[in-house]
Amino acid sequence: SKPMDVNAIQKAMLSIRLKSPQLATELDEGASSSFLSNEAHIATDAALASVLNSTSQSIKQAQHSQLVSHVIVPAGPLAAFRRTTPKAQAASANLTRSGTMSEAVLRLWPLICFRRRMRAMGLGVLPVQDKNHHSKTLTIHILGADGVECSSEESVRKSVGPFVRWMDSALQSGSLGRAQNSLGRMPAYPPSTSIDSLLIEFSGPNMPSTLIGKELDLLTQTKSQSAAGLVSAKVVFQLREYHEAPSGTDEGVGAPPADIAIAFNAGIWGYDSWKPTIADMCQSPQSALPGSVDVKSNGETASYNTGIGRTLFVITAYTVEECEDDAEVVLEVTEKVAAERSLSNGNNLGTVARQLWAPEANPFSSRLERKTASAPPGRKYYENGAWQAWLLGP
Repeated sequence: SKPMDVNAIQKAMLSIRLKSPQLATELDEGASSSFLSNEAHIATDAALASVLNSTSQSIKQAQHSQLVSHVIVPAGPLAAFRRTTPKAQAASANLTRSGTMSEAVLRLWPLICFRRRMRAMGLGVLPVQDKNHHSKTLTIHILGADGVECSSEESVRKSVGPFVRWMDSALQSGSLGRAQNSLGRMPAYPPSTSIDSLLIEFSGPNMPSTLIGKELDLLTQTKSQSAAGLVSAKVVFQLREYHEAPSGTDEGVGAPPADIAIAFNAGIWGYDSWKPTIADMCQSPQSALPGSVDVKSNGETASYNTGIGRTLFVITAYTVEECEDDAEVVLEVTEKVAAERSLSNGNNLGTVARQLWAPEANPFSSRLERKTASAPPGRKYYENGAWQAWLLGP
């Protein structure tokens, strides 16, 4: 595949400062008022377009992978997703969530790093009130979690513990950075985008009460603190719909922004309760302006186009057909949001949804069939059998 023009990306990002020096100064100094000029929007859009192209190449290469090797998933666990023995099938069922998370991170890494860099400049963020979060924290939100993923501390460690260990090893070895750079996918970002901590939040209205408010540490304590890789890996739990405010946050203070939000086997097509969550992901965070000041236009609060999207959303399903049904709901909600924004503001406020990959078979699906009494004749169900990804929000 054609490598990304790294110089072009760097120039596009630099032009944000060159074309709007006042914005750059205000972002750096934490000015009490600020707004994005049209020129800065253009520069940000140009940078995002280049990174989206790079991400597209990353996705295409992953789609043609035969799972012979993986940058994050070690060879042993990876073999469980190639083999058909009963032992391999059982292993794939245990590892499907960690494998899916790993593949999502790898595919979306160029976009994740770009968005982290832009947030470090102050775009699209609220002040964060969380002792587990800092600029080197990779944050993953798992939506609609219930007893399947987190019936107990043991089940949580089983579902995401491997991902933590694999990411730790990939960061220690430098394999993630080397793989991306060797393919020309990664612009040379400053150290602010580096990762040394993980924060995984499980949330959902059916969260088991035994875990609410708990905090789990998934990093082994035997690791040397001087070693490269992760220095912290925490898991927290929230009893809430994703569009509801997290508990324990003050007004005007946000939860740590997610680098990726994932909904495992979400059934979006079958539950209307997902619609307000998707609609919320498509909104511009009005108070997330540099300086936390809302822009006024004709006496009204204007929506704020961050230029980097609000939510990277990965959705899995039991079958490709159900995944396609989920996509129809996402499209329906995003079209409605776009129409409402256009009607209320009378101008173009940016793209509210970009499909990064369409519904397809998930290479890290469980290989253990899930017996489903309501399954149509001839259709087989597998946990995380199919998936898709979106960048939602302007």
